[in-house]
Amino acid sequence: MAFAGKGNRKPQLDIPIELISLDKENPRLVPYIQDENDPTQLDLITVLFENFDTESVAMSMAANGYFDEEPIIVVPDKLPKEFDYLNYASVDELANEIQKLINDAKITFIVVEGNRRVSTIKLLLDKQLRKKQIMA
Repeated sequence: MAFAGKGNRKPQLDIPIELISLDKENPRLVPYIQDENDPTQLDLITVLFENFDTESVAMSMAANGYFDEEPIIVVPDKLPKEFDYLNYASVDELANEIQKLINDAKITFIVVEGNRRVSTIKLLLDKQLRKKQIMA
């Protein structure tokens, strides 16, 4: 996953899917959301499944795996108060500190690019979520 870095270099980090949320303000999804006030992640996954062909993404991922060449881009949603980007001189130092926060589940993220892939990954990995989505 790419993360805002320093200068032109962005670190790539391994982020557990549980720490990544779909963007409920994504302009492509907003017209499809019935509860405009506060859509749930299930609402967003359902919109993507019903309107954006995530089933074909799932078939491709199941057959071919995930391609690192097409990173999912995320931004932090919740950072510890004491965290400050300016405290790190290099992108490597920043990446190391962010990876520590990820490992300790002290940070969460929102998808900027890759909502279909993230929703597909969540559905592929979570049988209960698939059942809820099918019943929605």
